[in-house]
Amino acid sequence: MSDTSTNFPATITTMLAIAASENNGAGIIYEGRNLTYNSLDRESRRVAAGLSALGIGLGDRVAFWLPNTPAYLTLYFACARIGAIAVAINTRYRAGEVEDVLGRTGAKALIMWPGFRGIDFRGILEEVDRAALDRLDTAILYSEDGAPSSALPGVTRTVTYDSLFDSGICDTDASRPDLGCNTFTTSGTTKAPKFVLHANSSMAVHAAEVARDFGYGDPATVVQQDMPLCGVFGITGVLAAIAAARPLVLTAAFDADRTAALMAEHKVTHFDGSDEMIDR
Repeated sequence: MSDTSTNFPATITTMLAIAASENNGAGIIYEGRNLTYNSLDRESRRVAAGLSALGIGLGDRVAFWLPNTPAYLTLYFACARIGAIAVAINTRYRAGEVEDVLGRTGAKALIMWPGFRGIDFRGILEEVDRAALDRLDTAILYSEDGAPSSALPGVTRTVTYDSLFDSGICDTDASRPDLGCNTFTTSGTTKAPKFVLHANSSMAVHAAEVARDFGYGDPATVVQQDMPLCGVFGITGVLAAIAAARPLVLTAAFDADRTAALMAEHKVTHFDGSDEMIDR
């Protein structure tokens, strides 16, 4: 791990490159597989090229309607590399909330997993006012079960996540410390949620600070993250593990018994979760 007390990464792509250079075999442990940070860096560069081929670039908003998967992070770093902004959408959101996020952010692309947990994401999208999709021209469909993909209503172009790997590799990096990379919604306790844009530097530096202050530099560290990546809590914990180049156990959805089993199997030292999750 680099000395985060004096050498903070300036962007999240730089942070990933540093983790990849450690070449210690650490990575994202998901469904019995390990995607090393070296592989995550390479895959994100390929996906960045795929996104660029779709006309997505600097300042474009890309809506992430995805649960926790390695693909989420591959796409996240790919967007940062081409200067696009990831817009987080909770998988629990329904038509009204999705319509609000897509409409107000003017998202150019939407990434989703149509079959996740049996949720009717297509049906939800069909209920969205067409006006909210005015600037949405691309849907990117992710799947882990090989289910066939079909065009989404109201979207000009539908492609698969796997097809993003067919356009070569992106060796340039458009990210800058002051350039926005991630938009989250607030809780909206008084009225409609507000959007909060986070810059590369704020995400990368905070992740390095968490890694330092939580002791992730210990070689025995193994982090488990069940909090959703669509929230600041979840993404920060994940980025901190990457900043420290330590193994990260990731699950698409929280299940108390399965989480406990994974903790034992992988000798987890750090777990992020809500009070309700920890009680369970």
